[in-house]
Amino acid sequence: MKNGVNMAFSYDKKKVGVVGITGNPEEVKPIALIIKMSIETTLEYEIYKDKIFQRRNSKEQFLHYLLYGEKIHTEVIEDLAKQLGYQDNVVRIPILIVFENKINTQEILSGIKKGEYHSNQDISNVIGDKQLIIFKHFDTNKEELFNTYKYMIGEYLTGFLNFIRKEKIACKIFVGTFQNKFDRYSISFQHCQWLKKNVTSKPNKIGYYFYDYVGQYMKSQLPIIELYNIYHILEDAIDDEFKNILIETVEVLERNNYNLVESSKELFVHKNTLVFRFNKIRERFDINPIQKANDRGFLNFLQYYLKII
Repeated sequence: MKNGVNMAFSYDKKKVGVVGITGNPEEVKPIALIIKMSIETTLEYEIYKDKIFQRRNSKEQFLHYLLYGEKIHTEVIEDLAKQLGYQDNVVRIPILIVFENKINTQEILSGIKKGEYHSNQDISNVIGDKQLIIFKHFDTNKEELFNTYKYMIGEYLTGFLNFIRKEKIACKIFVGTFQNKFDRYSISFQHCQWLKKNVTSKPNKIGYYFYDYVGQYMKSQLPIIELYNIYHILEDAIDDEFKNILIETVEVLERNNYNLVESSKELFVHKNTLVFRFNKIRERFDINPIQKANDRGFLNFLQYYLKII
């Protein structure tokens, strides 16, 4: 046996190996100590990276299920949620943030997570280089939830909104529907995606809430054959000029709750011009959609049918 030093190195207060150096013990002992410390530091860092990687893989698998309804056994989802510390049976709502240009979404999300109102039950992740998703957890009375959730989301995103205004970063925010079961989160995410694809954005408006567009969403879910059965004879009796006027006018009126002043501003026409157009439509079908809800429904669905055929 040659002279030397054997020195144990540890991880988490447990001995996991030994480093040995031959030579004069007094001379090599300091070297062995440095090597021991170096190995322990490297080991701790590598294990930390491995844990982060495992958590990231678990979170990505979990998020993939939440976003796209990936078919995974319930036990697997429950196990992943437990590993990540997320509770089922609590109310969350998806917030999809879509940037117009490529940006460091991970850095943006990190900033949001440092905010005062971010909780460990908020599930979040980046989606590519232009989007990020947050399933915001609400720990509040369900009876008060609907009339306060917009204000709570506003408070939650205050820091983020101030930052993007300061940096002149363009984005849109789409808020889906409340859910309290993991197996329904993909539905609420689809509602966000529907908003992104179907709602006409306004220049100075950033946030869009699905519950504000339920009527428009329900129209989009109607089978085209049902609308055809109802309206195809009327369609045959309408010339192209009148059809174009009806589509443009009623779409804007519906969006502005049949407010003639706001609708004329959006159409960039004088109010009297809009009234003239509207009266032509009203007289053509002998309806009064401003005063009668049934007439308004008839006209809104007719406009939608003429637009999509």
